Amino acid sequence: MTDKFLKKVKRTADACNMLPGARKVLAAVSGGPDSVAMLYGLCGLAEVYGFTVAVAHVDHGFRPESAEEAVFVREMAVRLGLDFRFIEARLGERLAGLPVNRQDESRKVRYAFLERTA
Repeated sequence: MTDKFLKKVKRTADACNMLPGARKVLAAVSGGPDSVAMLYGLCGLAEVYGFTVAVAHVDHGFRPESAEEAVFVREMAVRLGLDFRFIEARLGERLAGLPVNRQDESRKVRYAFLERTA
C-alpha cells in the first residue's frame, strides 16, 4: 500500500467523517478490486485511528466462481490477521424461477447479515 493511497483514503474518511470514535470496523468484502482496495485502506487507517478491522463476506451463490471468491477473501483476511465472518446464502438455488429482483433480494440478505455480524 502506498503512502499516496493511504493519504487519499484518510483524506476522504476525514472529509466524510466516516470513522469518528470507531473501535471496530466491519468491512464487507466481495473479493473484487474495489472492496479489496477498501479493505487495505481500512487496515492502513486502523493503525492511524486505533480501531480493529473485521471482514464479512456473503456468497450469494449466483455464479460458479463465487465459492472461489469466498476462499480468496477468507485467505486474505487470514493473511492480514483479521476476524472473518461468512455466510453462504445460496440465493441462486432459492430464487431460481421466482419472479423476484435478484439484486434486491441479495441486498436484503447481505444487509441483514452485516447488521447481525456488526
